Parts: sequence; structure tokens; C-alpha cells
Amino acid sequence: MDKADGSSLPPAVIGTTTDEGYLFVKRLEIASTMNAEEFYYAMLIKIFGHRYQSVIGEYNKVYGKPVDYIDRLSLISGDYIFLCPTRKLVATISQGQQKDIWSYLWDRGVTYNETDNFCYKRPCHGSELWFVFGTVSLWGQKFTSNDLNLSRQLQTYWKNMANKGNPNTLPNETQQFPKWPRYESGTGVQMFFNKPIGSVRYNYSHVICDFFDTIVYEQLDTLRSSFVAGSSLHLEV
Repeated sequence: MDKADGSSLPPAVIGTTTDEGYLFVKRLEIASTMNAEEFYYAMLIKIFGHRYQSVIGEYNKVYGKPVDYIDRLSLISGDYIFLCPTRKLVATISQGQQKDIWSYLWDRGVTYNETDNFCYKRPCHGSELWFVFGTVSLWGQKFTSNDLNLSRQLQTYWKNMANKGNPNTLPNETQQFPKWPRYESGTGVQMFFNKPIGSVRYNYSHVICDFFDTIVYEQLDTLRSSFVAGSSLHLEV
């Protein structure tokens, strides 16, 4: 990207999953000696500093008090590190001269790798790639009929994007799957992928992301590196 407003970008598809944080939070929790509640507070203090109480308050207001501290921490970290910065990036690009941006959220849990105790049946980081590339055969399994249809939908969009710069078919062609609208910051329109077929949704998690947009994303590079590496952050309670 040559300009901050994205005016030099080619057409692009940009998205995240709805459970980006779980895989990384579980790895860090296992490396920790704390119980779940201690780990929850220590991580939030590490990420947000003096703002951690306002973050807890915002999530309790939207979702209620946490039933499972690891699930809540995974939701918060996934929103702050992945989902909301992605929304901010897509909105910034779409408001510039380059309007050809399509946004998605992946919400289908992967059920084909039962040996993965972290993300079995969860839409974890990168789980949409199984469907984009149709690679469940690597685990000696086959797609269910619903998942096969979902995989074909993704492959059609990605193929069209590569060939035409647009995930949809051309006007003179038959549209096999739902039309995927370009992203608009005012509506937050996205393609929401879950079985049996993806559908259009608007302003997903906008209350939380509006809140996080008021907080500087100042530690994201460090946090992403630590999460992806699965390394243990220095935590104190």
C-alpha cells in the first residue's frame, strides 16, 4: 500500500474469523501456572493497562458476566487484536479512492481434526482455509454435504476474485451464490460464512469495535507476535 487511504490497493477480500483469539489464549494459558480467573485478569492488565476495568465493564454490559474466563478472554483478545483492527482497516480503505473491498467473517467451526483439542468445532484463526482449499482430505476425511456447499461457495468467490477482481459473477452470468456487496463503512456490510451457506450481515460486533476504536491499538504488533508464536507473556497478579 502506497498511501494511507488505500488508493493504490487493487481489489481485495479482507476478513477474520469470529473466534480468532481462542487458539492463542489456550496456548498461553497452558504455559501459565495461574488458574483461569487469575489468568483472565493478568492478561487484560497486560494488554490494556489501566483501561482493563473499562474493557471488562463494556463486555459485561454487552454479554453479561463471564461464565468461562478463557472463552471471555478469547473473545476480548480476538476482537481487540484481530476483528476490530480489521474493521478499522477495511473502513479506512473503503473511504479512500479505492472502493473495491469485500469483507467477510468466518463462523463455521472445523470438525474434521478431532486431535486438535483447542479448536475442534470452533472457528479459530485460519479455519476458513480448510474450506477455501478443500483440504480436509489431508486428515483422511470428507466434507459433509453442507460443508461441501460452503467450500464451493468460498472457492467460487475466491476464483472470481482472482480472475475478475470481483467475487461475484459478471452481469451476463448466472449468480450461483448470494451476491457479496462491496464493503461500506456506514453499514458494515460483510459476508458471514456459516453452514449451510454464507449470507450477508451488517455491523457485526459494532458496539464493541466502536468502543475499541476509542483505545489506541498501541501494543498490537507486540501482542500479535507473542500470540502467534505461542510464547508466554510475563504476567503478574
